[in-house]
Amino acid sequence: MKIDVSKIKPETGAVEHFAFTERFPPLAGEDGPIELKGPVSADGEAYNTGSSIAVRGSAKARVVLSCSRCAKEFEHPVQAALKVEYVPDRPGTGPGEDDEDVERVPYAGDEVDLDDEVRQQLVLALPMKPLCSADCKGLCPTCGKDLNEGPCECGPRVDIRLAGLADFFKRPAANNPDDGGGGNDGPAKKKDLPR
Repeated sequence: MKIDVSKIKPETGAVEHFAFTERFPPLAGEDGPIELKGPVSADGEAYNTGSSIAVRGSAKARVVLSCSRCAKEFEHPVQAALKVEYVPDRPGTGPGEDDEDVERVPYAGDEVDLDDEVRQQLVLALPMKPLCSADCKGLCPTCGKDLNEGPCECGPRVDIRLAGLADFFKRPAANNPDDGGGGNDGPAKKKDLPR
């Protein structure tokens, strides 16, 4: 995705609109490659600020993710904003400090290449915990059955650390008149508070 900026370089404020639809290799995800379903599209505008070529736009793609609850693969639409400034790559000058929301990238010649920025922003826009659906029930932690397909035969699961509490609530309440429970003397009486 290369934008020809030869027409806007000579004039501050000049704008070049762009729209691309291209096939990309898999994205580099944290846990391995992320497959793209179909092409990636990007559109927006590039304009000459006088000191840089500012690009504003968006990129869209469909990716194949693995559900963090049930581990099934599913397609997910992803959209990312593009905010980058391409600065001329001159000897002895660096790209400068990045603004909070804008990345500054050096470029040379009459083209700016969006590929790296599009890939990076699409990866950053991916959900941290992808879900195939908001009500996904996940897998049984005991037998591994997909609970979206129906209940398993493991029965109710009790956290072993909390098993003692199950017996605690089955015991009868202690017969203590001072515990506020009333004991054999009927309901607890409110104490008069000093005024």
